[in-house]
Amino acid sequence: MIDKIKIGYQTYTFVVDPELDGSDGECDVEKSVIRLHPDQHGWRLVNTTIHETLHAVWDQWVDPQVDDETQERIVAGIANGLTAILADNPHIQVTRIVQDKPDAPPG
Repeated sequence: MIDKIKIGYQTYTFVVDPELDGSDGECDVEKSVIRLHPDQHGWRLVNTTIHETLHAVWDQWVDPQVDDETQERIVAGIANGLTAILADNPHIQVTRIVQDKPDAPPG
């Protein structure tokens, strides 16, 4: 399971949080924490992990002038696309995801 991920100058910690209200995940860039709801498995968990890490990437390298709603739409689209590429092309493997079986939540 993925416990931590280094993104730019920050190291993010993954936390399983059953208290997330109506959300699969959340990226707190101030505290360097990515929270994931434990009721996710398989590609849904992979998608949420990619989605939340993209928010961390956005915080460091993308235009901060973009409003939150636009950021969310762009991040969701890219995460969905990357997840589809991984799901539809099993010959492309991300070692960490394959090694840790995407069916188990991190942490």
